[in-house]
Amino acid sequence: MIGPSSTRRLSFLSLVNPSVGAAIDTGQATGHIVNDDTRTRLAITKGALRISAHGRLSPARPGRHMVVRLFRKRNGVWVRIRTSRAILRGRTDLNGDSFTDSRYVTRFLRPRPGACKVIASFPGGATVASSKAIKLFRC
Repeated sequence: MIGPSSTRRLSFLSLVNPSVGAAIDTGQATGHIVNDDTRTRLAITKGALRISAHGRLSPARPGRHMVVRLFRKRNGVWVRIRTSRAILRGRTDLNGDSFTDSRYVTRFLRPRPGACKVIASFPGGATVASSKAIKLFRC
């Protein structure tokens, strides 16, 4: 199934002039190319008591969820502290790239000082690919 913001295009491919020692068995084919790419953007804002993870997903998927995880490094190993499911909101071209974007935001209590990272993941679906963004920062 192709969703309203996916693009489906019929393409034709023809192979000619193989290199020396090579042969082309079937030189022509047709297929469908589906534009199912997504892009996740992520920014971190640190407050005195909380960390805000916010960003956008292109193309827009309002009502779907971003899975946002906060990690802190302990003894050289990344340990997950919290997970949040942020709701994607809106369907606007926020940066003029001709793709609509949805925004998300979630907040975490600020952990003890140290090395931290946030991973924001969009799980994808039948008509759109998954994507993620990662930010490393000092807690």
